Amino acid sequence: MGDTKTKKGRRRRIDMTEQDVHNTLHSFNVIKQLQTSGQSFEDFFEENKDFVKNEYSHEFKFLYYSYSTHRVWITNDCFLEHKRTMDFNGYTEESDEVYVKRLGVDDNYECCTIKDDDEYIAGRLTQSVSNNDIIDYFKHYGVKAAEFPFVYSSFSDNIGKENLKNAYLDTCEWEVKKRYSEQQDILDFTPIDIERKTRFTMLKEELACCEQVGFDSINQALLYCAKKDIFKDEILKYAVFTENEIDSVKNDLSQAEIETMKRRADMVSIAKELINEFTVIEFENDADFSDLSHIPIAYTTDEILEFPINVFVDLEKMSLVKRYDNNREFDNEKYFGESEDKMYMILGNLEFDELVSVPDYVREEIEKDNALDMTNNRSLSL
Repeated sequence: MGDTKTKKGRRRRIDMTEQDVHNTLHSFNVIKQLQTSGQSFEDFFEENKDFVKNEYSHEFKFLYYSYSTHRVWITNDCFLEHKRTMDFNGYTEESDEVYVKRLGVDDNYECCTIKDDDEYIAGRLTQSVSNNDIIDYFKHYGVKAAEFPFVYSSFSDNIGKENLKNAYLDTCEWEVKKRYSEQQDILDFTPIDIERKTRFTMLKEELACCEQVGFDSINQALLYCAKKDIFKDEILKYAVFTENEIDSVKNDLSQAEIETMKRRADMVSIAKELINEFTVIEFENDADFSDLSHIPIAYTTDEILEFPINVFVDLEKMSLVKRYDNNREFDNEKYFGESEDKMYMILGNLEFDELVSVPDYVREEIEKDNALDMTNNRSLSL
């Protein structure tokens, strides 16, 4: 047991295990070597791989702003983070800092920068970490997939598997809200054509590493989200569950919500039969249902302009999509939604020639785009 001095001069009593002491001394040693090496962050850790227990990199680019993060874990609860921010137009100064961070030390998790004095760095590194601190860290800071096998392994028994899962799902919710807001900013303020993702699509992407925290599958994680009221409306609208999966939450959701899930599962089952019937007759192959948002059913090349034509069924949005020239701008989409009659009308009457036919106006638009691209390329080459 001992005291540590905070930056404001206050002392707080802490309890340190032998491992805590070892981690603190090791962390401080690595930091001192980085400070005195004269090398860049990347060069130092590339040369000293034995210090790196795990690492994670992330980059975000907006129209006028970007940042990159390179995080290197040197103990179970301490990492160094190299963070750079840039303004594309060069009107603001570039930020380039290296931080020492420790799980649960304070609310914003910025213990200190490498530029702080030795006493402050050493003091921060000796502060104890509670289980609640770690849960809050997962929930509010957003620990990424690459870090999970390392971060939670030492603490999961004390935190509890359910707490770990809940913290992970809260983190995923936070990530989706942030990403969706950034997407809306781009759509609202720039003319850039980007893929418009739903919150549900983003949630599935964030849940890609869910097995690392104890979930059996993405579907099981989605059911947990629904029980926690995390994007429940989107999950009921787009997700497809098996009968056993639906039964597992029948006491956690309302009867109306359970009926909605069952009705959707029945619709998808019928749709799969209709799609598979077409692919077997047309191509003598079963359909590929590995991604229910993109089930390919036809492909060819336009005989005049030679652009690709892709046709697929999206059973999350319940629609048939014809995509020309790999460009969403030209998508021809037919929705059948929750109507069985419409679904039978669209998926029960599939014909290859009709699926890959190209309207004249689409060819005209693609031809204009190609001509514009050629003009721009010539201008750049001059």
